[in-house]
Amino acid sequence: MQTTPTASAKDMMNSMAIFTSFTQISILSIIFSTKFSLFSALLFLVSASLLLHTFK
Repeated sequence: MQTTPTASAKDMMNSMAIFTSFTQISILSIIFSTKFSLFSALLFLVSASLLLHTFK
């Protein structure tokens, strides 16, 4: 009788750990993608301004 609640609690802990790790990975990927997009936008702006300066 006592083995079932402990097993379910263990399963819940395992699922919570998997969920937290998944959310951490997704947050990290979102942060990385936004940083990468910001970096690419900065590169694009710098290259565009350089092109404008050279063509002036």
